[in-house]
Amino acid sequence: MLSYCFISRIFKKLGSSSVQVLPTIFNNESKPSCRRPLKHIGIPGWENKSRMVCAVNKMNFFTGFFSKPLLFATLGTLLLAGGCAQMPGVAKEATPFHTGPQMTAENLPDYVVGESFIFDDGRTDTVIEIDGEKITWRDDRGIIRWIHRNFLLPDIAWQNRTRRSSSTTTADAKMLWPLQVGASGRFDYKQSVDANDASTHNEYKQSWQCLVEGTLSLDVPAGTFNVFKIPCYRYLDGTSFWRQTRTFYYAPEVGHYVKRTDTYTSRPSRQRELVSYGFNSTALPGNEQAILINTVQKVLNDNADGMATTWNRPDGSLSATLTPLRSFQGANGVACREYQSTYQFKDRKRVNYRTVCKQETGLWQRVP
Repeated sequence: MLSYCFISRIFKKLGSSSVQVLPTIFNNESKPSCRRPLKHIGIPGWENKSRMVCAVNKMNFFTGFFSKPLLFATLGTLLLAGGCAQMPGVAKEATPFHTGPQMTAENLPDYVVGESFIFDDGRTDTVIEIDGEKITWRDDRGIIRWIHRNFLLPDIAWQNRTRRSSSTTTADAKMLWPLQVGASGRFDYKQSVDANDASTHNEYKQSWQCLVEGTLSLDVPAGTFNVFKIPCYRYLDGTSFWRQTRTFYYAPEVGHYVKRTDTYTSRPSRQRELVSYGFNSTALPGNEQAILINTVQKVLNDNADGMATTWNRPDGSLSATLTPLRSFQGANGVACREYQSTYQFKDRKRVNYRTVCKQETGLWQRVP
């Protein structure tokens, strides 16, 4: 006999995105009652379809023995009876589209330690270490994330002041790369989240599908870019029940995504767009930071406006060109200057603009 607890576990596994039905057998007085249909937006292939949440009143569980055919026929009736929800299926293959210039296949991003990306959600992400296909990022809140070079995949691990995570995945580290419109990939993901003091432990299992849906020209605060649109759909582990859509807009010109949106079943959507991208010298090794700081101080003391000085890493893999742009008096007559630092690496260029004022110690210090 299949027990009440077993049937309960079946419905619990279906999750909140499925029809919410109590696992029971009706008596003659029991009648299902359904609320008004709800628009369920964001499920691939099910846009604007209706979902009904059904409740069962005055229900008693029949404690006798059931044959398997009768039991499963009853469960099927509960799930499919008139007025109950239509279940979302696995994401349909996207129809490739091109609304921007045709784009060739793109290889995995080739990040460099020090690259920095500022988004309109107030977060700044900086590359601080590279170990093969694993990239270590630090944000301005002090959160450290270990992420695949293939950013389409969820975090390998992360750590903040109170919690940390680890994970495993069935995904190939280079899934979907080089990017080609129409390509798709699926993978499973398991994440563990622990309190730093070991007081709590939680595990989460997910199934994902990602598609290279198309290309377009996209405006964000940092500029206008030709991008690949790549939606990734998250499902309840081992099912086709949709939980989240995360969409990346990857710009080869930048070497990173310039926009990301997240849509969920049961919480508000989120979005982040690139405001600017540059170079953060504090991510460099300590000896290089010291040399660069001394070079900046010398340039600000000695160079006239418009006069550039370049610092080069000995192996030629990184250079920084420092150019004072304007000299002026700040508060209380303090000497101040605006300058530009242009970092070049791997055929890419990152430009920062800074304003500094001279302190009583004789050193130039950045001001807001």
